[in-house]
Amino acid sequence: MIKNNMNIQFIGQGLSNESPSAGSILIDSFQDLSFNKFSVFVAFVGVAGIRQLEPHIQNSKEHILDWTGFFGVDQKGTSKEALEALLALDINSKIYFTTTTITYHPKVYLFEGVLKNRILIGSSNLTEKGLFNNIEANIVIDVDKEDILGLNLIEEIKLYFNDFLTGENNNTQVLTSNLINQLHLAGIVPTELERGRIHDNINRTISDSNLNNTIIHELFPSISIQRTPQRINAPNRSHRETQINNLLPSDLWSIKGELGWIKPSLSRSDAQIIESERTNVTGVLRLTFSRYEYNGSPIDKNTYFRFDLFGGADWNERERPNKSPLEETNMRFLLMIDGENKGEFNLRVSHDVDRIADQANVPTYLHWGEAISIIRSQNLQGKSLFLYKPPVGMSEPFFIVIEDENDDVN
Repeated sequence: MIKNNMNIQFIGQGLSNESPSAGSILIDSFQDLSFNKFSVFVAFVGVAGIRQLEPHIQNSKEHILDWTGFFGVDQKGTSKEALEALLALDINSKIYFTTTTITYHPKVYLFEGVLKNRILIGSSNLTEKGLFNNIEANIVIDVDKEDILGLNLIEEIKLYFNDFLTGENNNTQVLTSNLINQLHLAGIVPTELERGRIHDNINRTISDSNLNNTIIHELFPSISIQRTPQRINAPNRSHRETQINNLLPSDLWSIKGELGWIKPSLSRSDAQIIESERTNVTGVLRLTFSRYEYNGSPIDKNTYFRFDLFGGADWNERERPNKSPLEETNMRFLLMIDGENKGEFNLRVSHDVDRIADQANVPTYLHWGEAISIIRSQNLQGKSLFLYKPPVGMSEPFFIVIEDENDDVN
């Protein structure tokens, strides 16, 4: 008698905040010590999706020792920054591509172990929206070591991708920095900014068509977006979070994280100084390239703040007529000016690719909000702003120090 101990679960994502997401299934699977091997075959990769899974993947390397991934770059659905983030994970990544007019389009995630195995298969790409926000449909299949039918299913998947796994498929190439640059220069892989503009152009095409936009909104109204979980930065976050939350704000300064950005010599606009009575304060700090380097390279102002520095925040989209959605989040910030602790503030950060008319403009703003009166009451022009990351293992608070640059010692 053939044993069948498969546990099959349908994962309907996006129509209810109560339902699990494909991303949550992957996170749980990376944390499961039963698995020692991971294989993935997926069409599109986004940098935000990688950033969400990154800490869980890095932590799982203690028990998952065998990694294989085959990723697609068709239809400009995978960005240059996503491939760079994937390369940094060091998980034996390969790219599948063909100049034939077909699309590499699978979404198969396979975890294997001695006692049990897990298959996640369905519609979710390795992007933030595909894993957490979009309306997606997936099946999770758990297979134990005695489940003959389930084990046969896994073998069928591996047999189908056999040429990939054995290295005999001529259209797979090992992911390297050189390959990423070649794909970008060939126009196959766009940057995140270029990808955003493509999406924006699609939105504008719909808005500029003969369709009555008001009627369309009535026929197809907006819906709430399933939330992306806050990204963790280290294991044992809940225990550390409890410890940190028990500290007074004044005590948090002693455990602030590493430096995340510098803006030297604040301008009058940065310092919220008005030129005349007819001039309004901007109320924002534009998060520019400045002179800061991340991982030894100059930051890309168009992606660094949204996907790296604030990538673990709970971002939401706000719909605007005829434009791509504005993304925004609120986070805790502690503020210190000239060595004086000014307290804790809940500040908004917004990201909008439409702000990038040319390289002089920036897409990400920090809105001073309830801290604006303190900023305006100080003479901050010419001083430098240092933005520190949250304590290790935490997603917030961030720390802002404003003082003469030579005064900063950490």
